[in-house]
Amino acid sequence: MSQRLGHLLPKLLALTILVNLLSLLGCGGSAGAENGQVVGTVYSNLQDNSATRAPESGVSVVAQKQDGIPLIIRNTITNSKGAFVFSDLPTGSYMIGYAKEGFVPIQTSAGDTNQRTAVGDQIRVYVESGATSVAPDVTLRAYQASGDFTAIVTVLDSFTALPITNATVSSSGGSVSQNTNGVYTLTIPIISKTEFPPPSPPVQTVAVVAEGFAEGSVTVSNASAGQSQKVTISLIPLKTVTLTGSFRFTTYENLYQGATISLQVKDLSIPGAVDIASGKWEIPNLPPSTATITRQFDLIFSHPNLKTYTLQKVVMPVSGTKTITQPVLLEPITVDVIGNVLVSNDDGKTQLVPSGSDDMAWIAETGQTGTVSNGTFLISQVPVQQSKSDTGFTMKIIATHPTDKLKYRVADVAEFKPVASSAGTFFAGTFLASQKLSGQ
Repeated sequence: MSQRLGHLLPKLLALTILVNLLSLLGCGGSAGAENGQVVGTVYSNLQDNSATRAPESGVSVVAQKQDGIPLIIRNTITNSKGAFVFSDLPTGSYMIGYAKEGFVPIQTSAGDTNQRTAVGDQIRVYVESGATSVAPDVTLRAYQASGDFTAIVTVLDSFTALPITNATVSSSGGSVSQNTNGVYTLTIPIISKTEFPPPSPPVQTVAVVAEGFAEGSVTVSNASAGQSQKVTISLIPLKTVTLTGSFRFTTYENLYQGATISLQVKDLSIPGAVDIASGKWEIPNLPPSTATITRQFDLIFSHPNLKTYTLQKVVMPVSGTKTITQPVLLEPITVDVIGNVLVSNDDGKTQLVPSGSDDMAWIAETGQTGTVSNGTFLISQVPVQQSKSDTGFTMKIIATHPTDKLKYRVADVAEFKPVASSAGTFFAGTFLASQKLSGQ
């Protein structure tokens, strides 16, 4: 037995040395290795409804070892000062994750394990033997509070500024209730997946649709839960109606064959067309009436030589063409034309021509006449010639001399353009009866 023990002794000694060596190496497999710890601080950007950074307590913090088997995961919670500590962590690389209700979490599931500091949302540290590793400070980004935002939307007609009471007001996920006089209350749910403060002000787009109007939208900024905001939108009416009709001149139609007559819709920049040759007028692109809006306009016909004519309160149809059966009557502006007629005496001097039985003044273009009495004539209700394109009228006068029974005609044919005046008269000038026509 002693001989066999002598042969086994060297083997037993070697085995004892190996067991002692493994005992010294421990579980980590490194001689003299000690576990380490990780400390850090968590802040938030929302504390007591303020955007100022402050320590955040109650944050769940997880440390996940990135290599080795079995997988090591440890959990802890930040204290009132936002601090946390992981003690007794085996050496190696760890990814740190953070989570708390109401905040954007920082995950631990991805990233380059060679990085030991923050890369995007990934926080990494390396635990050294017997040492304390400090994790980078973390600021959790809070979600915006959940709840309802209220948009109070006033909808107006851009032409009349009157409220539109039959509009449909909507937004993504919102519900609307109509108040009186075209004011709509829109409730918009705010989902708490938007960071606070948001990267840009939270915006909600409100769409507005109403019969007879082009669709519109309005942007509501800073839409936060529990808040309300008033906005106004003016809808542009669709231009789908055409008005047509006829017109005529009350007198002197021949004077206006080349005229350009203006046709406008009062208070709107919508022109119409007047065709002198056919006696027709037309206005396209007018806004229609709707089931709740009776739209009506005044139509204004004008020309420098004509009295302004207003076709009042023409009601628009809901679509298509409307023909006005009553013709528009265009009446000339007139004045009384006055003037003097002189005759030459034998001594070369002139005087107002004495009255004679055949004395007369007339306007060739209109056929209007008036008597000459004691050298003064009057022609009533002569149409004015105030347009720049007017060529003027021709005045002709015949006067007789009561003593020598000679008949005279004005030698120079005079052109003149009567214009309107507050007195209602126009002085055509002084004419000289000097050309002898006949005698007895």
